[in-house]
Amino acid sequence: MMNRKHIRGFTLVELLVVMAIIAILLGLLLPALNKARATAKQVKDATQIGQIHKGWLIKAAENARGDFPLPGEINRLAFNGNQVPGRGSIDESKNTHAALHSWAITQSLVSPKVLVSTAEASGRVIECLNYNYSLYNPALDVYWDDMNFKTDLQTVCNTSYATMPLETRARRTREWKSSNNSKFAILGNRGIDGGIVANMNASKTIEIHGGPKEWEGNLCFNDNHTIFVDTFFPEGMSLVAGLPDNIFKSDATDYSDSFLTITSVATDPLNHVKEWD
Repeated sequence: MMNRKHIRGFTLVELLVVMAIIAILLGLLLPALNKARATAKQVKDATQIGQIHKGWLIKAAENARGDFPLPGEINRLAFNGNQVPGRGSIDESKNTHAALHSWAITQSLVSPKVLVSTAEASGRVIECLNYNYSLYNPALDVYWDDMNFKTDLQTVCNTSYATMPLETRARRTREWKSSNNSKFAILGNRGIDGGIVANMNASKTIEIHGGPKEWEGNLCFNDNHTIFVDTFFPEGMSLVAGLPDNIFKSDATDYSDSFLTITSVATDPLNHVKEWD
């Protein structure tokens, strides 16, 4: 008969030692992996923000004034009783971020997926999967899908990103254009309600890139450079009344700031709905 070699298995002690070593290695590696994953999301998020702004720059290059697309200028008020493409006064009620991003989708400047951050923390912010591209028909005064694409953070919002309020004419006249201004933040991750630190604990916004106690986010400036900051008062911004600028707080007297918000309803400069969560 052939001799069989004796095969020795692991003892319980040896198995526990191996498992302990694996647990220690995982404990050492997981924080680094989580950090790398968070960094990758932040970089991808910055790329998406820059891509949205580049889409506006493309359209700005197509007009003599270098203006960014404005929904109320695209879908204007009636001209002599008729809807005429390109004629009539600006319809300020159309200047919402739902209309802005929805129109950009119809123009192939951006996709619904790009409008939602890879680091989004709110369950109310989701990609618009049922966008109706076939609705676009200027002859019928239809320029975007205003039924499916939403920007209501209280229910459903199809974008993670905030811009300056489009109906605030003083800011719009100065910066809603290809100004190449490296000191004006035009687009970025949304901030805490009104830029008030005390509101942080009630907001999912702080978890997009930061921890549960601190806001962090990407900002894109009007020269298309993007920075990652952990403050509402970024360096290099203009001073408002001699103080550092809070980019998420409206200033009623000095419109030199970069007040960033998601506007879901717009009727006139004094009556709009600003939203953060």
